[in-house]
Amino acid sequence: MSFKKITEMMRQAERQSKQKALDFEQKLFEYSYKNAAIKIIIFGNLTIKSITIDPALIDPEDKVTLEEMITEAVNEAVGDVKAKYDQLMEEAMPQMPGLF
Repeated sequence: MSFKKITEMMRQAERQSKQKALDFEQKLFEYSYKNAAIKIIIFGNLTIKSITIDPALIDPEDKVTLEEMITEAVNEAVGDVKAKYDQLMEEAMPQMPGLF
């Protein structure tokens, strides 16, 4: 395979992966935490669109527990979206025999 052909294939792969990344950033992901006690809608770019909390969780006497649950739920949602992004980028890069 010629160097020119390899270079063109790499450019095409880069364009495709950039487009996939842009599409992913605009995609919405919905996560439920603790049997939907906390629901998070998050974009692929990790911007939170909304957080919904089951009213049964709201105890004015125990604010700390709710804060901890929200923090844990957000961290899980962010981690899941990052993992999906990493998987998408791994799949987007073509396997070129003889290069790596």
